[in-house]
Amino acid sequence: MFKRQFTNQLALTAFAMHVLRLNKGAPHTLKLVLSNGNIMPWELAPVFDTTGNLCQPDRVPFRLTPNLVNFVTPVGITGLFSSAMLASAQAIHDPELHVGHYIGGILRDELISWHAVHHGPYLKSGIANADLVTKVEGNVAIIEKQLGFVANFEGNHGAVDSLIKAATASQNLSLMSPTWQPWL
Repeated sequence: MFKRQFTNQLALTAFAMHVLRLNKGAPHTLKLVLSNGNIMPWELAPVFDTTGNLCQPDRVPFRLTPNLVNFVTPVGITGLFSSAMLASAQAIHDPELHVGHYIGGILRDELISWHAVHHGPYLKSGIANADLVTKVEGNVAIIEKQLGFVANFEGNHGAVDSLIKAATASQNLSLMSPTWQPWL
């Protein structure tokens, strides 16, 4: 039961990291609850480039190191992990949910904070409203495009499988910073 819950939690965390373009979560930013297998990430924030657009700065789409694969087992990765990731993407990608509106509200606050830190005069009201609306709409479009990509399922060669391959590729893991601790 612990491994099953851990695998589900890992899949949902990986889904959020990839689709919402969150920083990848070093081991010290993930709290593991040993009694039930829950994962509680903190210090996750969207990653913006110099223009305020969401970006994917790393080669890996989410944290899925060899030790995590070994613990979850390859069968757990291709079975429970990938199906949990795909099911969550398809559920959130439902057009009736209007998820873009919710994401836009969250990104608005994140962009205001990002702009206050990266641009003078370091005031919360430093970004013009028209620029803010444009950046939020552009970033929501990026997230919705990623969400549609992950929710797409084409049998054994779906988007989730390609993301898993990219996250576990030793070439991509070797390009990560040592402070990310890709061996854990």
